[in-house]
Parts: sequence; structure tokens; C-alpha cells
Amino acid sequence: MYQWYYPRLIWTSLGDEDSGFRHRKGWYGVTIIRTKEGWLYTYITDVERGKTYFQFRECDPRGEDSEYVLIEALDRPLWDMFPGVTVYVDGLEIYRDKYLFPPKRAYYGRYIENWQWREEPVEDPSETYLEEDWKDFRMPEFTQTELDQINERMQVSYGKVSLARVRKWETGELRQMQKKRHHYPVYRDGIVVQGRGVTLDDVARMVNDPALLRFDPQKQAWICTTDLVVDEAAELIIRDASLRMHCDRPGEHKIAVMYGATVRIERSTITSDTENYFLWRFTGTANYGYDLGMANMHVLMNLSYGTFGSFLVEDSILDNCAYMFLDTPRELRLKNVKLTRLHMVDAGEYSASPGEASERKEFVRGEKAFCVFIKNYDLLLFDLDGIQFSGTESPSDISFLLNSEKNRLNVYNCDFGEERVVVKRSVKMGSFWASRWPEYYRSELGMVNCRFKRLVAEDEMASIVPKYYLDVQVVDSGGKPVSGAKVSVINEVDEERYPAENLAVEKPIQRSGYPIAMVHHNLCLGLPLRSTVTGEDGHTPLPDDREHTLIVADYFLGQNGKKEFTHTVKVISPQGKEKVITGISLDETWYRVDPMKPTRTIRVVMP
Repeated sequence: MYQWYYPRLIWTSLGDEDSGFRHRKGWYGVTIIRTKEGWLYTYITDVERGKTYFQFRECDPRGEDSEYVLIEALDRPLWDMFPGVTVYVDGLEIYRDKYLFPPKRAYYGRYIENWQWREEPVEDPSETYLEEDWKDFRMPEFTQTELDQINERMQVSYGKVSLARVRKWETGELRQMQKKRHHYPVYRDGIVVQGRGVTLDDVARMVNDPALLRFDPQKQAWICTTDLVVDEAAELIIRDASLRMHCDRPGEHKIAVMYGATVRIERSTITSDTENYFLWRFTGTANYGYDLGMANMHVLMNLSYGTFGSFLVEDSILDNCAYMFLDTPRELRLKNVKLTRLHMVDAGEYSASPGEASERKEFVRGEKAFCVFIKNYDLLLFDLDGIQFSGTESPSDISFLLNSEKNRLNVYNCDFGEERVVVKRSVKMGSFWASRWPEYYRSELGMVNCRFKRLVAEDEMASIVPKYYLDVQVVDSGGKPVSGAKVSVINEVDEERYPAENLAVEKPIQRSGYPIAMVHHNLCLGLPLRSTVTGEDGHTPLPDDREHTLIVADYFLGQNGKKEFTHTVKVISPQGKEKVITGISLDETWYRVDPMKPTRTIRVVMP
């Protein structure tokens, strides 16, 4: 566990979200990197094997400097229930402004593409010695007095221990740890990118094999004839370039974005080099990743179920591709992006241990062209603005599973063409402290100034709210613009839940004391804005004034149908004169091809 302490603030624990490191006998190196932007990276090196694993990537978006980092090593593992473990710490080194990330590297070779569940034992004694310790282990019988003593010693580190939680461990995780069934790696070959800030030029130079990656001067594009893998915590930058994935059959090659990785695409085109589409492969529920947990644990931990990375694309084209399943990103930006020739396919791996793991897999089973899945983890950036969607076999599904109990999310200025916009409920994907499965989340998508043909709220916890920019012009009786007039908007049907809003972004903090004193960062796009002021031209502000532009809801769409909204606009001139217009109803004619150029204007003539 890693705790950050901030001046004049309560302590913040940015934990590893149950990263699932099960030690073996021997020494390990731990590297903790704290960046100036607030990111925290942790790597673990198995010294004996010479292998480094990426453990987790977390961020405090407030960007404040921490006074120090506290590393806790538990001397009483899991409330005195398991055999004691002695932890030795040696060779502690601390640096300022030193690059500690793995060096830039790109090579062609075997990589772990997935993890497959098999009922086969692992024979390596260094991996099985704890199983030997636990094979005859039975959960001790605790009295309430003993539980109180354990809770007093543990304080708040792991929350209160109850008889119910003891029974859960006895019937759940402990029994899994005693079994000899495992996840085994599934390998593919590809170009593997490691380190930070790696470009296609870097990759070509380091791989040094034109048969795998070359620049074609006639096509003015990079041609890749194998999988392109952005390894755990690595960063690939594609800027002012064209990349073509050469596939001799549909889905032959993949762009694989592994756990904690970052992909930055700017002013670029990624497409196929033939008529055959290529696949995206994001780590997540359908395609396991997170090698540290998978290689060291018998039970799946939280980080196995999501990408927890950054996918940042601007002013680019992503073409002739399939299975863009963005599962639990930390940062997601698609701004002024064309997603063309999208294919609906199912490229998931669904082998799983019985019970919850299998049920989680089944929850995401199915064909996908483009799908965003937000669960119970912190989402630091969600910026989907100016996207154009088109599928090869319309209508394709553009799907959103959003945790709207934690976040308030909109997409802006998107053209969904002939495709279906499908919103489904989300679900909690595993927790060391989870009280039940499944725990579903309400999923609501706000669609601001979007063009669409068909919207689908697939279940009782899913909803969609189309919204449009509101342009009000205030003039006097002579037709001259009135500046400084106050324009207020009221939703006549549901002002409490769907008032007018702006384009501001807020990241409210939610503190919880269970199981540890965590600080969660939620994300809210668009804050309530019930009034604004006209400018010199007599108009309400345009969207470039993010805090003062007006956005109003057209209707609410749920599984049981549509609820139309109407609005009241109230105008008060600088001289105190007032005019009210009621029953204003919006529709698709309010859509703006250019958000800065209104197609509809409410003209108010002051007396």
C-alpha cells in the first residue's frame, strides 16, 4: 500500500486497487516513480528471475506535491489468519528528477496476448510453497473478543473485521488459493514497444527489419506486417504519420494496448494495407492482462479486468478496424476523429474459472465495433468531441456502459451516421472488498449537439439524454442588440435532474473510510448553469466560452420510452425590463454542424 501525504490535507491513500502480488521466496526490487503531473507508477522486479513486472499506475489529479510517501509492509497478513511472513527491507534509494522508467525498446518476439484458464497444476516449487503451507490450513474460530483485539491492532488499515468477512474468506479466496488450477499465458508474435515516448521512427530503428515495419515512400505510410504491441506502462506516440496494418485475412494482426499503457495519436491515420480489417486489443474483461497478477495469483484481482491506461487521439482517422473495446481507461480522449469502416466482431477470450470470473466474462461477451466500458474505478479524462462514426454493415452498435453513479458524462458534437447508439448498465468488476456480485450501476449518456438516427436504452438502468446548445438573441424594439441582458432557462418538466448546463468540467472528491481512508476522484462534464448574460451582439455566449454557454436537454430516453422536455426562457434587460417565453421545445433541427454557428436562435424583443 502506498500513501501520499499532502500539506494541510487529510492523508490520501492511492492504493494498488488489489493488484494481486503474491510473493515467492526471495528478494524483489520495488521501483516507485512519482511524476510532476501527479502520476504514481510502481514496478516490481523478481531479482532471482531477472523479470520486472508493472504493478500499477495511479494519479492524483490535483497536482499537488506530496511531502513524502509511506510504504507499509504488513507484519500480520490478513488479520492474523494466515501463517506469519517476515519481510526484510534493504537498499532504500531516493532520487529527485531522475528517469527511472524502463528504457526505450522495441523488439520482435513472443508476447503474452492473453491468459487462459486451465485446470493444471504449476510444478515450480517456488510458486507452490505457499500452497503447501496452506493445504491443511483451516480458518481459526474467532470469538468477538479476539476480533475486537485484531481490529484494535489493525486500526483502520484494512477496515473492521467481522465474522461475516471471516466466513467470506474461508469460503472464497482462501479456498481458491489452495487449489492447483491456474491461468496460463497465451502467446503471439509481434513488435513489442517498451519505455516512454517511443515513436514509429524509434520502433523501426530498433527492430531494424523492413519485413516487419517499413516506410513506403509511395504510400507515404508505415507498413506493419505483424502485431504492434504497446507493452505494460509503455507509451507509443504516432504524430503526423500514416500507419497501415497489413492483414492477409480479416483480423490477422492487432494493435494491442496492454495494461497501464499510453497511446497518443495526433494528426495521423491508422488503417489497413489491404481490404482486410485489423483488430484493436485493449486489456480488459474480455482480454485479460496485468501480468503480475496473472502470473502470481490463483484468483483474479481488480487490475486484471481493465486497461487502466490512456488512449488519446486528436485530429486523426482510425479506419477499417474492429473491436475497439475501451475497457476501464484512466484517460480517454477522441477529439476531431473519424472512425470509419468499423467492423462488428467478437475477439474476446472467455475461458475463466467457475463462478464470478466466468459471469464477468459473460457480461461482456458479444460483437463490438466501438464500446466504452466505465466501471467503479477513477476516470480522470473523458473527452469525446467531434467524432464521426461509420460502420461497414450499418447499423453497427456504438456502445456505452457508464457508471453514472460516480461520473456525469457527455459526448459532444458527434455524428453517429447510420449507426445505433446503445447504452447499457455497467457493473462493478471485482473487488477485494466486494460485498456481492453483481453490483450494477446506472448508465446515462448525455449527447450534446449530436447527429444520430437510432438511440437504444437497452435495460432499466440505461438512459440517453440528447441536448443542444441554446442561442438567445436579445434586441430592443428598434432591433438593436441588447448587451448585458440576463437570460435564465428553466426546464419545465424536470428542472431538478436536467437543468441547463455549461461546458465546464469538475472533478469532485469523494472520501471513504472503508476499507481504508481512500480519496476517489469522480468526473462531471457540464455543470448546472441556470442563467447567463448576452454579449455586445445581443447573443448568449457561444461554446468557446465554456463556463457561460447554455446547453439544454431535449428529452430523456429510457427503456420504457421518451420523456419530452420543454423550457422557459426569462430575459431581464439591464434596465430591469422583463420578458418570458414558455413552452420552448427542441428537436434535431437545433443540431449545429459547426458548434460555433447556430442553426436556430430564439429572438427576444424587449419592450
